Amino acid sequence: MKKMKNKTFLLLILLALVFLVVIIFYNKIKIVCINSACFKVKVAKTAEEKRKGLMFKTTLPADSGMIFVYDKEGTYPIWMKNTLIPLDVIWIDKDNKIIDIKSNLPPCKTENCEVFKHKGKAKYILELNAGVVDENNIKVGDIVRFNSLYTIWR
Repeated sequence: MKKMKNKTFLLLILLALVFLVVIIFYNKIKIVCINSACFKVKVAKTAEEKRKGLMFKTTLPADSGMIFVYDKEGTYPIWMKNTLIPLDVIWIDKDNKIIDIKSNLPPCKTENCEVFKHKGKAKYILELNAGVVDENNIKVGDIVRFNSLYTIWR
C-alpha cells in the first residue's frame, strides 16, 4: 500500500512539473497574426526583457519577432541601440488595433541612437524583420490577433 501511495505522489509531482513547464513555455512564446500573416513571438514582460529586447541578435527567423507587453496603455518610444538587424516596429493599443508603424529601422551601433516615437497610446510593441510590414500589407488600423492562450499572458 505504501508503494502505491509513493507512486501516486511521484506521478502527481511529475504532472505538476509538466504543467509548470507548459505554463512557462506558453508565457514566453506566442502566435501573433495580422491579416493572413502569423508570427512566433517571444514575449518581453519584465523590465529587463524589455530593456534587452532584440539587442545583439544577428538573425531573426522570417516568421518570428518579439512583443513587448505593458500593464497599461502609454507612450513607449524605442531605439535600436545594439540592435544588429533592421526591424519593422508596430505599436498596438488595448483593443489590439495597430496605431503606428515604423518600417525598416536601421541598426544602431553608436552611443547616440535615434529614438522612435509613436502616435497614440500603446499597450504592445511588436518587432519583426524589416520588410515584413510591406510584404504583408500591414497598415495602421489593422487588428492584431493573438493565439487562444492570449488570456494567460494579457
